Amino acid sequence: MFNLDNHRKIGLSALFVFASLFAMVFVGGNIVATQSISHFLKKSAISRGQEWARHIALDFPQLADAFAGGGNIPLLKDHLRREARYYNVTDFSLIGTNGKVIIHDRLKVEVKRPSPKALKRVYADAAGRRAESGGAEKDATVAIHNGRGKTIGYLQVRMDMSSLHESLSRSAQRILLISLGAILVMGLAAWLAYFQISSDARRKISRLAGEDHLTGLPKRQNFINKFAKKLASMDEEHDMLVYMHVDLDDFTKITSTYGFDAADEVLRAVARRLRGLAGSEGLVCRLDGDEFAFVMEVDSPASALRIGELILKTLRKPVFWQDRLLQVTASVGAVTYPHDGLTETRLERRAALVRWAASSEGGNRLRFYDPRMEEQHRENDKLEKLLKDAVCNDGFEMHFQPLVNLADESLYGFESLIRMPDPQGGMIPPDSFINMAERLHLMDDVGAFALREGCKAAADWPEHLKVAVNLSPTQFQSGTLVDLVRRTLDETGLCAQRLEVEVTENLMLDDSPFIHEQLRALQKMGVRIVLDDFGTGYSSLNYLWQFPFDKLKIDRAFVSAMETSEQARSILRAMLVMARALEIPVVAEGIETREQADWLRKLRCETGQGYLFGKPAPATDIAALVLEDWRRRELAGREAIPLRMISGGNA
Repeated sequence: MFNLDNHRKIGLSALFVFASLFAMVFVGGNIVATQSISHFLKKSAISRGQEWARHIALDFPQLADAFAGGGNIPLLKDHLRREARYYNVTDFSLIGTNGKVIIHDRLKVEVKRPSPKALKRVYADAAGRRAESGGAEKDATVAIHNGRGKTIGYLQVRMDMSSLHESLSRSAQRILLISLGAILVMGLAAWLAYFQISSDARRKISRLAGEDHLTGLPKRQNFINKFAKKLASMDEEHDMLVYMHVDLDDFTKITSTYGFDAADEVLRAVARRLRGLAGSEGLVCRLDGDEFAFVMEVDSPASALRIGELILKTLRKPVFWQDRLLQVTASVGAVTYPHDGLTETRLERRAALVRWAASSEGGNRLRFYDPRMEEQHRENDKLEKLLKDAVCNDGFEMHFQPLVNLADESLYGFESLIRMPDPQGGMIPPDSFINMAERLHLMDDVGAFALREGCKAAADWPEHLKVAVNLSPTQFQSGTLVDLVRRTLDETGLCAQRLEVEVTENLMLDDSPFIHEQLRALQKMGVRIVLDDFGTGYSSLNYLWQFPFDKLKIDRAFVSAMETSEQARSILRAMLVMARALEIPVVAEGIETREQADWLRKLRCETGQGYLFGKPAPATDIAALVLEDWRRRELAGREAIPLRMISGGNA
């Protein structure tokens, strides 16, 4: 922000420097002029004295006799007196080489003094004092030579230099005044230039202080001031406006995957699109990071809804960056004036609350304010505190749900599912806190705990049993996931071939080489990659040939609907045929009835999961399932696999 006090200090400093320079030139100019004039007058007096001495030596041959003690002294004195007036001499003496004064005379003439008025303009009082003390009279002593160049005596004169003194003083005055005038003009020009530059700087700094340099949109404080003025001009009974808080979904993924240049281009594109929608009457601002505010007058709630939907539609259009199309979605929280608030503070707070609700529901949606959201927000504040405490204190628990081979319903392994205890003694499922953990950037810690505890439990199972662990897309952003998996396997002693990691289709949306490299590194270690929730979301067959998944996991929604929907059965049948053609094993989740299991078995679905085979349970509660599977394998004549202690229970 431009500092007015600093501006004043700079101005006063410049004024002081200019005044000091002016005084230095004035005083210094006077001193230099005085010394220069005095030196010049002295030289002039000596020159005139030498000229008179030469004239005397040539015009008065009897001069040598006078120096020798003879000659007509009175006649010589009278002649010298007449000539002295011509040379402006006021006092003269002829002195022999032996120091004897031959002639001395003082002319009784009125010496012309420099004009005190003229000198005052240049020298002030000091110049007048020099004039009064005879500063315009100069003494000179010169030698007198005979025709052979021999010195025969000396001429000592005092000359009146007042005319020359006054002429030189006037010239010096003019030069000094011109110099001071030039300094004054340069100082004034410098001051005007500084004033112009500082004014431009103030305007630029003021603009930058209120404007986001990346997008060109107003910053929050500038926007709030404009918003407050807009509200003050509105009629509560007849006018209406909508305030929308826009937050880009998963924006950090763009930064981590493509870099800051791509992220900046997305922000600029979003700003351009919002500004285009707002027009000249609306207000748009960049609040912070990837959050924007949008204000526009509307005539009805339906108009506000149309504008919100238009914002979502506009922002969904891909952003072209280099040779890529970057997909962007947003969560939009909307409030209306005067229904949801009368002040900018309340509207802003409630819009942020609604935006948070939209993000919590998965993003890419528009929500309007509902008073019940206040209570929901308080509950989520409590959940956030529980989540942070659990992260700091390893306060999560792992439950395990059986995975079975549908051909004979023998145990294939378990899916490791994280749970968070609540204060009432119950368990909070992951659907309630995983999105929050991702939003709070806590997923690396949560995911590391789930991986470690899942592998630790599986290390105590029979060696043919697998463990499946879910990975969040955010865990791939830092690039440390592969090292985490390798370190966890080493620490727990679990064989990599017994670990399966489940990833969702959201991870594959960007087709990022960075993601593919990590998945291939995990496969190279021996870890199997499972595409989870296949058939929902952004399902695309591209995923199946872009990356060689080890297994597909069909979403529970298709299994639940198969008994009542022929269309669901047709889709299931098509997915199983396709997977078999690609030689990719399939696991179906959500199996709850014997009919569902039998139908999937007939279509040669390899693995099943659901309440029919067992609900998620703590590691200590699945020991009976492991023991039963071991006994069935013995009875079937399979290779006996030793059992070890299973998380506190004996097998």
